[in-house]
Amino acid sequence: MKVTIGEKLIIGFLLVISLMIILGIFALQNSSILLTRVLGEGSIVLASQSLSQIDQSIYQQMERLKRYSQTQAVQAHLLESNNEYKLKGASTQEYINAQDQAWRAASPDIETPFMMAIQSNQLSDDLREQFIDYFKRRDGYHIIKEIFMTNAYGVNVAQNQKTSDYYQADEEWWQTARDNTFFVGDIEYDESANEYLLTIAIRVDDHNGNFAGVIKALANTEVLIQESEIANPSAGLTLLTDKGQIIYSTNPFTFLGEYPNTELIKTITGNQQGYSVTSEEGKEKLISYAHSRGFRYFPGLNWTLLVSNDTDVVFEPLTNLKRNLLFASLLVGLVGLITALVVSRLIGKPLRKITEGARMISAGNLDATISVRSHDELGELADAF
Repeated sequence: MKVTIGEKLIIGFLLVISLMIILGIFALQNSSILLTRVLGEGSIVLASQSLSQIDQSIYQQMERLKRYSQTQAVQAHLLESNNEYKLKGASTQEYINAQDQAWRAASPDIETPFMMAIQSNQLSDDLREQFIDYFKRRDGYHIIKEIFMTNAYGVNVAQNQKTSDYYQADEEWWQTARDNTFFVGDIEYDESANEYLLTIAIRVDDHNGNFAGVIKALANTEVLIQESEIANPSAGLTLLTDKGQIIYSTNPFTFLGEYPNTELIKTITGNQQGYSVTSEEGKEKLISYAHSRGFRYFPGLNWTLLVSNDTDVVFEPLTNLKRNLLFASLLVGLVGLITALVVSRLIGKPLRKITEGARMISAGNLDATISVRSHDELGELADAF
C-alpha cells in the first residue's frame, strides 16, 4: 500500500499531538495522586494537633484538681473527716450503709438536712467558687458541671450539688483513682447533672503521702472540645470515641450515635493514622484520621478525629484543568491537522510536478519543462531537471 509524503506528514503531526496530549493527561493524573497525598497527610497533621489539644485540655483539668487537692483547706477538711470516721471503729461501715441507703431513697427533688449540710460546708463553698463560679465569670460557661470530694472511706464530704448517692468507694472510678492516682472515664450520661459528661477523678494524699480521699469532677465535653479549637471551614470534622460513637461533628449528629460508615471504622481500627478515599452519602470523600496519643502522664482516651473533604471540591481545579486540556487538545489537533494538510499540499504538489516532468524526460521528451515556483530545495530540484 502506497503512502504519500503528505500522508506521512499528517500522520507525523497527529502522532506528535497525540504524544503531547498523553503526556498532559499523565502529568494531570500524577498531579491528582500527589494532591491526594498532600491533602491527606496535611489533614492527618490537623487531626493529630487537634486531638493533642483536647488531650492537653483534659490534662490541664487533671492538674488543676491535683493542685487544689494539696491546698490547706482540702487537707484540713479531709483530716478532720477521716479522723471522725476512724473513731466510729467497727460501726463505721454500718453507719455509711445506713446513710447511703437513706440518701438514695430520698426523692430526686428532695434534699435532706444531711445532704444540705454537706453542700453548705466551707469546703463545698470553696469548690463551688474555684471550679464552678470562677470559670463561669471568666469564660461565660461552665467547664466543670459537677464536683465533689470523698474522704478515705469513700463518702462525700464536700460537693457543689446533690449527687445520686453518698457512698462512692464501690465505684470503679473511685477505686481506680485510689490505686492509680487518677481516673479519666469514657463520656457517659450522668444522672445528677442530667448530661453526658467526662469523669475525671484524682487521688488525694495528705502531706505524708497517705491516701486521704478522692476528688471527682464532671467536665463538659462540648466545652473541652471547643476550647481545643478543632475547626477547619474547608473540611468536615467528626470526633469519635474508641467505640466509634460520635461526640462531635461539624455536620448534624446524634450524641454518642454510631458512625454510619462501618467499613471506614474497620479500616481505621488498629491504624494510628492515615487517609482513605471512600464513598459516604452518595459522595466520594477523602477522609484522613488520627488517634489521640495523650499528653504527658495522661495516656489519652483513644479518640479518633476524622477530617473529611469532598473530592469533587478538592479536585475541582484539576477537573477544570482536565477540561481545559481536552478543549486545548482538540483545538491543537484541529490546527495541527489543517497545518499538516497545508504543508502536505505545499510539498506534495511540487513533488508531483517534478515526478511528472522526470517521467516525460525519461520518455525522451528533452524539451519538457517543470514549472515549480517554489524558492526552496524543491524549486532548485525542478531547475536542475
